[in-house]
Amino acid sequence: MKKWSILLIIVIFMAGCSKQYQPTIRLGLVSWIGYSPLYIAEAKGWLPKNIRIVDFPSNYDIIDAMKLDTLEASSLTLDEMLMHHKDLADYRAIWLIDYSNGADALLAAPNIKNLQDLKGKRVAYEPQSVQEFLLERALQKAHLSYNDIILKPVKYDQVLQAWNRHEIDAAATFEPLKSDLYRQGMHTVFDSSQIPYEIVYLLVVKKSELDRDTIAALIKAYNKGLRFIRRKPSDSYEIIGHYLHITPNEVQKALKGVHLLGCKENYDAINKQNILRNSYNTVMDFLLQQGYIHKKPHLHEVFSFAYMQRCKKR
Repeated sequence: MKKWSILLIIVIFMAGCSKQYQPTIRLGLVSWIGYSPLYIAEAKGWLPKNIRIVDFPSNYDIIDAMKLDTLEASSLTLDEMLMHHKDLADYRAIWLIDYSNGADALLAAPNIKNLQDLKGKRVAYEPQSVQEFLLERALQKAHLSYNDIILKPVKYDQVLQAWNRHEIDAAATFEPLKSDLYRQGMHTVFDSSQIPYEIVYLLVVKKSELDRDTIAALIKAYNKGLRFIRRKPSDSYEIIGHYLHITPNEVQKALKGVHLLGCKENYDAINKQNILRNSYNTVMDFLLQQGYIHKKPHLHEVFSFAYMQRCKKR
């Protein structure tokens, strides 16, 4: 009898362990002001225990990690997701994190007053990333091309060093590095507010992980972090500043350059306002025109809308 009791206890214990165990989901992120709700969620302990945020110096490195199958989730911009769609076919975008509204910018030296002044100047950008997309759009708006400037491929985390070494005259970048470069004397000659809804930051997840409870819990934690920012902005600035190594005042200014998107905005983007479809077509047409891609994937080959649709019930 005692033997059977011990066996029963072991079976119950193992069953409990199997229910509690959840494989780790590695979430690759760079430093970006738009991820503020996730920073709040992590600081407050709201993220699922099996979510592990992996910090990367640039989106270029994140894309490489995804290609090597070492990340279950990440955040990329819409243009990056489309540009690398062929290599990232096992991933789907499931959530709109933010629209960039000035936080992505082309900065330049004080003597460069406008985009036309970029002619013959050294411009830093990260190839095949949102910085390249921003630079291309800026040049297009000014009726310039790559032939008019000196391209300087520089990874995101090395731009400040390149500027301080006088190796570049301008740079395509984003917050928080934008604030750092401001302090070093650069200024904005073009930003994402001039191409509204084109730079969209997405939560991207492997198809095999889409139905995991952890992903639903991650989105719930994100929305909880967003509500905290809206209700307690001053407290939020302190927490976010700690993550991004900028001051609370700089956080407040940087947040004005993004439109953080919650449940309602995600639902409306695909059901009421057609914002996502319009953004998708605009960015896709540009990438096709510039030769970055040669085939237009269907929206459902890039997105899974299940989590966005669930917002209708809230």
